[in-house]
Amino acid sequence: LFRSFASWGIDYLKLDGVGSFDIPDIQAWSRALRQTGRRIHLELSSALDIGDAATWKQYANGWRTGGDIECYTCAAAGRSYPLTSWADVSSRFGQVAAWQPDGGPGGFNDYDSIEVGNGRDDGLTPPERQTQLSLWALAASPLILGTDLTRLDPADLALLENRDVIAVDQDAIDADRIADTATYQIFAKTEKNGDVAVGLFNTSGGREAISVSASALGLKASPEYLVSNLWSHQRTTTAGTVSAEVAAHGVALLRVVPRGSGLAWASEPGRRCHGGRMRISLGDVSLWFDVSGPSVIPQGDTTVERPVVVAVHGGPGLDHMTVKSALGPLAEDIQVVYFDLRGHGRSDRSRAEFW
Repeated sequence: LFRSFASWGIDYLKLDGVGSFDIPDIQAWSRALRQTGRRIHLELSSALDIGDAATWKQYANGWRTGGDIECYTCAAAGRSYPLTSWADVSSRFGQVAAWQPDGGPGGFNDYDSIEVGNGRDDGLTPPERQTQLSLWALAASPLILGTDLTRLDPADLALLENRDVIAVDQDAIDADRIADTATYQIFAKTEKNGDVAVGLFNTSGGREAISVSASALGLKASPEYLVSNLWSHQRTTTAGTVSAEVAAHGVALLRVVPRGSGLAWASEPGRRCHGGRMRISLGDVSLWFDVSGPSVIPQGDTTVERPVVVAVHGGPGLDHMTVKSALGPLAEDIQVVYFDLRGHGRSDRSRAEFW
């Protein structure tokens, strides 16, 4: 059976209806899957006991922390909609905080499916949809759609395709809850490049002004911080207080970077720096890079550096792909670094006062 799974190219296998009473069976499934020689993600469901978190981490790659997020009592007669409710989504705040120490690379806390994609039938307001995606991203939870893919709503699809939000999810770092009040919650995590991703969540029924200090976020001292809103794509600066006016049940999902830190870069999740796409923070903008070829190669018992060429494209409206097709073959002998100029391709425009 397990060899068949591998031969079929299966990447993800979920065992439903299991719990602490099934640990011997889970151990057997885990061993059998590993013996196939194929990396198959083993997911456990549902409402796993947090007291056995060490066991889930030992034998599985993901585990459901609670019951289903679908609202089975919300649907009208004869319909499957709405899919969920604010009560079901907001119940995950406590789970994310409690399970935070147990998630990480290779073993992920799973807060159940994303119920964003079918517009009003989601059962969530637009701000609530951003809240679900933001909380899951900060918690590095699997992003698995529980919606009807044949009826995707254009506005919801734009939310789902937000690369900046997906990047927060894909860093495999679980955010800490640093504030929990009657009207708002704050979750934050420091990424490997020193950026801080923070979610200011308004759990109240009206607009709320939410703020937090840079020091509370774990940011190093700096005369100024660049604050990027990952949903609105607006950028502001602050001397030390990160704040936002947040809609009812909504979120301000922000990336905060000390501006006095000079250059800071990070490769995209799943990419290696010697052959993939990167972003570099330069002052108030984030520039898009693409790299072809390794910078060093083995030579006998040591390694040697190869020449590096930086390719700069020309004129307005162009991006680095205009030169990559011509220079790409050079990567056999050298490393080629391409980048999109400010305001072109995937690089930021910057604000006029910084031009």
